[in-house]
Amino acid sequence: RPAEFLRLAEATGLSASLSRAVLARLRQDFARLAASGETDVRISFGALRHHVLHEEFVSDVARLIEQGGVPAERLELRIAEKVFITREPSHFEPLKRLGLRLIVDEVGSGMGSLDSLARAPIWGLQLDRAWVAALRTDPVARKVCRAGIEMAGALGLVPIATGVDDTQTRDALLELGCAY
Repeated sequence: RPAEFLRLAEATGLSASLSRAVLARLRQDFARLAASGETDVRISFGALRHHVLHEEFVSDVARLIEQGGVPAERLELRIAEKVFITREPSHFEPLKRLGLRLIVDEVGSGMGSLDSLARAPIWGLQLDRAWVAALRTDPVARKVCRAGIEMAGALGLVPIATGVDDTQTRDALLELGCAY
């Protein structure tokens, strides 16, 4: 079974090599699919954890695109959430500049996952103080606060903010649906 095979590849240290080999083969796979007459051929590649963590990961993907293996706009690169969060977001910037689609896969399946939050006997989710403090000046902070508030609501939990030091921040949070 694939899960057993991948577990064995991880345990033996062969998963990075396996992932690199599959990535290299995408050139032939894409050429074969494109030759079939399909006009909207896409390749979706799920990189394995040890490959994503390998120092050559970004170079491996860039090489495939730059050597004409797969056009960047036709490549979807899937990385499991629990692996994705172990890297700094800036690590993936070169891939974004190449124009491929980077997809975070298996969202909510790891430790601290959405599933755990949904099943846990908890009352609320507290927004991080740093996001709340930056809410009025940083558009990303506003998006993160909104997402946290909406996620709490979707899970039947109460959103809670910390670090509310002025009435403008309080009003912005109330506008987003956070009353605590």
